[in-house]
Order: sequence, then structure tokens, then C-alpha cells
Amino acid sequence: MKRFFLSGLDTPFTKDWIFWLWAVSVVAIIPQTLGKEGGLAGLINFVIAIFTQWCFFLFLPSFVRMMIRQKRTKE
Repeated sequence: MKRFFLSGLDTPFTKDWIFWLWAVSVVAIIPQTLGKEGGLAGLINFVIAIFTQWCFFLFLPSFVRMMIRQKRTKE
């Protein structure tokens, strides 16, 4: 699971700024998804929002960082 979910993060992942960026974005979506609608619709919105937050605030920044690091090691 860590390989897919947190694979691009530095270790320990709790000291990585990208992890905290994602964590804050997840906390920020809780009132809009679970608080407003509640029930099954709110849960479905929450799962979709978690995936979206993972793509934009965890995967994309770690992928960009990985590409920059690979480019630096080649030079």
C-alpha cells in the first residue's frame, strides 16, 4: 500500500512537506463533503474528493520532485 499511496514521499513521510500539503487539503474537504450532505451521498463525495486530493496534492508534486531529482542526478 505504501508503494502506491506514499511512494513519492521522502522518509519518514511525516517530515515531508508534500504529505502535510495533502493532509491539510483532506482536512479542508471534510466539512464540504461529510458535513453538508451526510449519509451515503456525502461518503461518495468524500471518496471522490480524497482521490482528487491525492492526485493534485500528493501524486503530482511528488512526481514533479522525482523528475527534478532524476534530472539533477543525470547532470
